[in-house]
Amino acid sequence: MSKQPVLIFDADGVLLDSLAHACKVFNNIADAEFPELPKVETKEDMAHVYPGPLSSSLRRFGLDKARIKQFFELHTSAMREIADEVAPFDAVLDGIRKFAHGRSAIVSSAFNETILATLGKSTSYEPGMFTHIRGREPGKDKAEKIKEVLHDLGVGPNDAIYVGDTVSDILYCKSIPIRVAAVGYGYHPTNYLAAFDPDFLFPDCMILVNFLRDEKTFRNTN
Repeated sequence: MSKQPVLIFDADGVLLDSLAHACKVFNNIADAEFPELPKVETKEDMAHVYPGPLSSSLRRFGLDKARIKQFFELHTSAMREIADEVAPFDAVLDGIRKFAHGRSAIVSSAFNETILATLGKSTSYEPGMFTHIRGREPGKDKAEKIKEVLHDLGVGPNDAIYVGDTVSDILYCKSIPIRVAAVGYGYHPTNYLAAFDPDFLFPDCMILVNFLRDEKTFRNTN
């Protein structure tokens, strides 16, 4: 590759260390409104409840489209309310600041203010690191938002990589298609992500940082 790719990052599980908080919120909502749903505590539990696209995964537990929408609205709003409890992955942000400043963006399902509030806790975060921060937007899924960022930047899917942490992220990217790097330190375990054939697989934060430092040394996983 003759030029460095644009990097588009998910927020929760990639830039924000929010798994434990997301599990707590999931369980609270399930207890109050959705007794059909199982309890979640680990990445393996998250892979069980979200084994594919988020929009359809919860149908396995008897939820219809309207109740799935209600669940995610409640979950996203609750995560916004506890944003002050979530920490950023400082090592990842430091790697972006040093090696991918100005050619990175964020596409996430979280609210923009939630993302910015947590990023702002890191001494490695600087305004301008990310060209775009596209959070929760009604009626738009990640694939649509990724395409819009690429259009705004004037680059094609072959010149970009999305960095996510769930099988849903991999499937969205394959639908575009855009290369996808999956991280195993987020919401889904590494071995489960590997089964869906991402282009790159990073089990921990420092391997991702090493990739940011020298992308040419990495080969696709397949």
